[in-house]
Amino acid sequence: MPLGIFPLGDAELVVHRGLDETRSDHQLFDAIKKEILYRLTMLGNSPEDTLLGVRHGALNTPRILANPTLESLKPRFEGKPFVCVAAGPSLDKNVEQLVGMEDRCVIVACDTVLLPLLRRGIRPHVVTSIERPFLNYEVYVPQVLKEFPQEAREILLVCQSVSHPLMAGRWPGPCIVVGKAESPTDRWLVGKILGGTIMISGMSVAHMAFSFASLMRASAIAFIGLDLAFSKEGDTHAKGILPQALMNDEKTRDRICVPGSLGDEVETNVIWLSFLQMFERLLSALGTRIAVSDCTEGGAYIEGMKIEPFDDYIRRECSCLSNEPIFLMENDSLEGFFPAVDRIQEIRDRIGQELDALNRVETLLEKIEETVSRAAAPALTAKRRQELGGAVADLLDECHRSNPVVSFVGQSYTHMAGASLAELRFLETVEQVDQWVQLHREMVEAHRVGVAFLRQWLEYLRPVLESSEEGAWPEATEIQPRFSAFLGQEVTDLRSPEACFLSRYLCAHDLEEGCWPPQLRWEAARFLACQGRSFEARRIMKRAYESLEGLPAPRESIAAFFLDWARMLGSHDLCELPLYAEALEVLESVGEFSDSPDQRVELERLRRHLLEEQRDFLKRFRKVTPFQDRTLRLLLHRNRAEEALTKRNLPEALRWVRSMLDEGLESYPGTCVPMAHWLLRTALNCRFAADPVIAKASREALDDLWSRRGLLAQKGFSWPPEMQAYLEEQGLQVFTQTADTQPVDLQEGEVVPGD
Repeated sequence: MPLGIFPLGDAELVVHRGLDETRSDHQLFDAIKKEILYRLTMLGNSPEDTLLGVRHGALNTPRILANPTLESLKPRFEGKPFVCVAAGPSLDKNVEQLVGMEDRCVIVACDTVLLPLLRRGIRPHVVTSIERPFLNYEVYVPQVLKEFPQEAREILLVCQSVSHPLMAGRWPGPCIVVGKAESPTDRWLVGKILGGTIMISGMSVAHMAFSFASLMRASAIAFIGLDLAFSKEGDTHAKGILPQALMNDEKTRDRICVPGSLGDEVETNVIWLSFLQMFERLLSALGTRIAVSDCTEGGAYIEGMKIEPFDDYIRRECSCLSNEPIFLMENDSLEGFFPAVDRIQEIRDRIGQELDALNRVETLLEKIEETVSRAAAPALTAKRRQELGGAVADLLDECHRSNPVVSFVGQSYTHMAGASLAELRFLETVEQVDQWVQLHREMVEAHRVGVAFLRQWLEYLRPVLESSEEGAWPEATEIQPRFSAFLGQEVTDLRSPEACFLSRYLCAHDLEEGCWPPQLRWEAARFLACQGRSFEARRIMKRAYESLEGLPAPRESIAAFFLDWARMLGSHDLCELPLYAEALEVLESVGEFSDSPDQRVELERLRRHLLEEQRDFLKRFRKVTPFQDRTLRLLLHRNRAEEALTKRNLPEALRWVRSMLDEGLESYPGTCVPMAHWLLRTALNCRFAADPVIAKASREALDDLWSRRGLLAQKGFSWPPEMQAYLEEQGLQVFTQTADTQPVDLQEGEVVPGD
């Protein structure tokens, strides 16, 4: 089966006791498995994660092409002592010793510690960044640029091609965008196609910092804050490093005891343990060429590092004052270069070759579909079906050999279906054949999505090569018409020079920040959505809404804005899930403002689509998260209620909301109380409906709510004055007492003081 090395990550060694005379087989197996797990880790977290890295690499291409080389930096750093600053909880013990050391050593900061260092008056020479999520840009960069814009101009950013393009795009100082040498995808895109810089980068910014110091031929390297373990108080990072939500997430991981650097035992987790093992791998490769000291003064023990106090390292290695400031320069003094004409042509040729390879993959996928259909034909013998099944596996293998991204994405999906494929491989029954056919058609579709994605971003590179000189960016008043004109075309060509220009503009300007015109934000969000970047689009739309709120606008334009926003909220974007509930809430605003028949048709179509997508997603999600089963059932009940409303079946909607209250009012009041308020308002308004079915369902809902009054009161539910009228219609005597500004508190047969 075409599973590649993926199944070997789960492999176990089984040796018959009678043959188990030595441990050499075990050691060999452990060594092979360790290497396989390392290579799998370097591939990426998921197919979506890998594709996100490809997209970011394409968007970072202008920076990659204009990179100075790492080799060109060596004269500035070679032979100097380095201090690499990580974010562990022990950092608070000795970070102050770096104050005033900028001309005695090269300070390399992980992106997580840059802002805290600057606030302490410590200006690093270099900052490293490796992660691809947008959060890494959002948490660290805007605040640094707001508080320390001049200092940032004097700091070299070394970031990965997979990092969000705003990371490098907005950085005001010198910048080098590199590929990860361990990643087949980066070697393919950054190294092979673009001819850019790749470097050993490991799995974290601390690994990058170490690798950079090694490449610069430091005289010595010291780490502080490299705990890779929880502190005795249970802290994961130094104070003020991470948002509380992220620290809480780290604390929930399972803990493992490992030897500490001070001779004690410390607690770590699986992620940090893998970081530790990566350091040991890097140190082993470095050998004795550069002495590396762990001056963390706590944390986990890392074999290959010398344990010593930071004071001792400073006295021994950093006693000499440099004759001139180390790397104190602005971006202009480290000019990049745009590739020469002959190099541009070479890149064009390589892009053409890779596009041809994708064409071959598509041809192979067509052959796979054809062969699968032949294997499913009636009246074939089991042997003949098995032969055709083997041919399908060979074709899949050929697909995976064609391109490293197709290989990872394709093998990931194939591996996920591996157990089922193994069970079905004999193709002896009709049921086995049907399941086998369905699995392969799903795999072919997954491969086609990956190929289409790669094609989009490879073709995007072509106009990038025309010119990478940014020059002076247009003002907002000039750029907005360009977005409008591009989106106004009947056919939006995402591979055109204009699309490339607009993309580059959005890689250098964060439209969520600052005072951009709302219309520009709206147009830019629509452009991002066209590129498949829905997560970024909805972020900008939220900001546009905040700046538009309260301003006069035509009703049809308001409805169009909400329709666009709902589409973006309900769209997939690789590692970001759709926000179905928010999309449906936004859609409610369309009906309030739209007088256009076309908009109302689109509203109903989009609502039905979102409800179907949400229901399918929740059903799939329930299979993998049974511990959240009740929460998911509540969402499914709400989904059913909203679907009933789209079909204008109010009685069914009321029943599903009552089911929500049955399921979750006690444990999930935050979800259920707002629905109880909706149920009450709707039932009160419809209890005299001309349709007897609606009227009956409304009265039943009101009676149901009244029967829950004790629990509803505990959960903060308030009754409107109209409820008293309904109860009196039912012959109940109700007393109220409340201030004019308070909600009505109703009780049967007694006077209740207001709260």
